[in-house]
Amino acid sequence: MMKKLNKVIFLVTTATLLATTPIYLTNNGQVLAEESKAKELTPEWKVKVELAIQKVKERLPYLANFSYSTLEILEKDDGTNDINIILQTSKEKKKPSFTFGLDKQGNPDRFSYNEEFPEEGRPKIEHEKVVSKATDFMKQWYGPDMGGFAYNPNYSKDNEAHFTKLVNGLPYLNINVRLTVNSKGEIISKGSGLHKYNLGDDAPALENMKFADPKEAISKDQAEKAFAKHLKLFYLKQPVEGWNEKTKEY
Repeated sequence: MMKKLNKVIFLVTTATLLATTPIYLTNNGQVLAEESKAKELTPEWKVKVELAIQKVKERLPYLANFSYSTLEILEKDDGTNDINIILQTSKEKKKPSFTFGLDKQGNPDRFSYNEEFPEEGRPKIEHEKVVSKATDFMKQWYGPDMGGFAYNPNYSKDNEAHFTKLVNGLPYLNINVRLTVNSKGEIISKGSGLHKYNLGDDAPALENMKFADPKEAISKDQAEKAFAKHLKLFYLKQPVEGWNEKTKEY
């Protein structure tokens, strides 16, 4: 749960990032605000925001004409903050728009593209092309090794491709990236992937985790024998109550 503050407030150790809602960032990095009493971003975070905008534009060509930027800081219930940047082609034109968030280090993370024209009427994109476009993007975003992620076909379908973090060569299902590709072959959203209520996207940092060595795993035969030790045989008279022999249904 998050709530949007009437005044945008973000604390960085002893430095305070204050601004009235909203703050506008121009291409040259100048900070503008609706109220003259608003303070500028701290130099460190100002640079991080500018670099983040540059990075997403380099990796997503359709953002070339998005010259107007709005910065929002959202306070979460746990007291921490989310920083989001909204890109538009102009202040007056609300669509298309592109929203992306920054991680704790100030790097661009999740994003979504609100297209001016919806997908209705366009031909569907083949899933193989989705995987190809998404894989190319992962290499651009994280590097040639895709940041240790690998395509996960078990959770990918239609215009979505899921990538799961590998640990010791095995999928770690708590850390994922989900990419959505439109019919033009453009990456229009990036998220954390699998629903946190199913598999827990809020996983501890890998450096704080201890993983068993796959080499220590027992064989299938050993597992079957271990399982068989706990089985108990019993008799059950058929048909059981409620079973209809004619329809073969309960």
